[in-house]
Amino acid sequence: EPATGGELWKSDGSLDGTVMVQDIYPGAVGSYPSELKIFNNKLLFQANGTGTGSELWLSDGTGAGTVLVKDINSGSSYSSPNDLAVAGNRAVFAANDGVHGEEVWVSDGTAENTFLLADLNPGSGYASPGNFTVVGNTLFFSAYDKSVHYKLMTAALTPSPLTLISSPLPDSSVSAMFVVVTGEAHSDTGSPVALIEVSTDNGISWSPASGTTSWSYLWVPTGDAVYNLLARATDLMGTVETPGQPVTITNDRTPPSGWLKINNDDAATTTTLVTLSIHAVALDPGVTCTFFTYPYICGTVSIRFSNDGTGWSAWETAHTVKNWTLLAGDGGKTVYAQLKDRAGNITDISDTITLDTSQVPSSTITSPATGFATNGSSVFVSGTAATGPGGGTVTLVEVSADGGSTWQTAAGTTSWSINLSLPIAGSYNIKSRARTSTLIEAPANGITVTVDRTPPSGTLALYYGVWTLNATDGGTCILVYPFICGSLEMSLNGFTWQPATTQPGTGGPLWLRDKAGNVSQIAGGSYTNSNGGPIQMSSATGVYFSWVQHAYNAALSGDLIKLSNGLAENLTLSRNINLTLRGGYGSGFATVTGTTPVTGDLKLQAGSASIENIDLSGTMTVEGGDATVSGISVR
Repeated sequence: EPATGGELWKSDGSLDGTVMVQDIYPGAVGSYPSELKIFNNKLLFQANGTGTGSELWLSDGTGAGTVLVKDINSGSSYSSPNDLAVAGNRAVFAANDGVHGEEVWVSDGTAENTFLLADLNPGSGYASPGNFTVVGNTLFFSAYDKSVHYKLMTAALTPSPLTLISSPLPDSSVSAMFVVVTGEAHSDTGSPVALIEVSTDNGISWSPASGTTSWSYLWVPTGDAVYNLLARATDLMGTVETPGQPVTITNDRTPPSGWLKINNDDAATTTTLVTLSIHAVALDPGVTCTFFTYPYICGTVSIRFSNDGTGWSAWETAHTVKNWTLLAGDGGKTVYAQLKDRAGNITDISDTITLDTSQVPSSTITSPATGFATNGSSVFVSGTAATGPGGGTVTLVEVSADGGSTWQTAAGTTSWSINLSLPIAGSYNIKSRARTSTLIEAPANGITVTVDRTPPSGTLALYYGVWTLNATDGGTCILVYPFICGSLEMSLNGFTWQPATTQPGTGGPLWLRDKAGNVSQIAGGSYTNSNGGPIQMSSATGVYFSWVQHAYNAALSGDLIKLSNGLAENLTLSRNINLTLRGGYGSGFATVTGTTPVTGDLKLQAGSASIENIDLSGTMTVEGGDATVSGISVR
């Protein structure tokens, strides 16, 4: 029903007996009930309630008896119960509580006995259970487990209490002196849960927990080891649950060990760029190290770094080698690192090296400036070099055209130069470095030189009655018409140059030149009558254009756009105005003598357009607005 949206209805087969049971989501939105199943003489289904999202509902066919069973994924988030199946006096289904991912749930129609059967894919991973089938007292279904394989699984339906360990999660590591084990318990026997017991040794010994349906157990691990935790429930009738799969966790209070060396334990360095060697071992219970070549990483170890012991890099997986940059300034430099194992135990390691750049030479590129562009096949690079404050003699200067991968020897030392070959178009990162007999400079960022052999391009057109230049040097541009894209110059005679502008003051010819020196000539803008264009827009006075799109952009509601000679363009009518687009005019725009050929597509998106006497070689599309056509052919 439009006023209520999709809701739950019932019918006895007659018109009067067909009524809505309840407007679960008030208003026109609708709750859209689905997954309908007969359950204990009632109807169990999924529906979207106000503020609850898609959850499990139960109805006895009356409005008052239509209720939310449980908000499994609390709040407006959806648990999306699906694949509902009835197993005796219980229903099984797949749902997502927002913590465990989509897992198997069980319900007897009450909130207290609607619970997660098992976290098959531990944590937030999805088990995606489905295909629920009951055979005798056994539930068969398919699901992903923690191995992330889709498997056939079973669950016993013999009435007995059931427990689930909620925390800690399977396969986790803890380092605390005390661990609180928590969980839930449910009874399907009709007899309430009376006792919860927990085992931390895989069922050899049991200890009572506090609570029943929600319970907790304070566990004091005896030492670093891998523990298998189990829980079992007993109801008032003495029925004892057979425990399911244990929750395996690792207790680890032993911090990782390791060391850090800078530049293979050198005493000094002449550059801030150094290499760190890292050795780290996290001997979690059950983990052994079989490596014999140092350094190595054993176990699950994370690491982070710092130059001052205060500001740290992000945690990352530990590796034996790490490139690092020291703080600038000569003197002792310490690199700090922290190792962290799965349980969160942290160990500090560090190493110190002396930074001495006093005798390291330096070089500077003085010409060309960064950003220089050329259309040639080489560039002349020159610069200076000097020794460090500690003295020495510059013996060699090298220059790289590929950012430092390969180097060429320059002529000269304190003043140097080189003619670098730049064979292909593109961007080159040019760097220099100076050498003494024993030391070499770590090159700076260098300069960028661009080789561009593509001439600029452009067009001249009448735009709002003014000769307008649109030009680009071929770079990446955001084109807002009219445009000059890139660093361009223009000339009216090919000799005298000035910055390019969208209004050059001429209909051409015109010359363009880019930063690299490439030159192109733009032919004069063309029109077929002395008034100035193949298009006339007639309002109070006639205004002339070279392109229909420009005339349309300038038009007012009620204007007539007259077309004379043939045109080649795509046209989009997207303004909310009424106009007439008419072809077939002669060069004087006085009378219509035939049709005007237009090569391109025409698209109407808004407004109203009367289109007359046009031979369109393309497609005409009406996406919005109103179109009236007369004497038009579309090919």
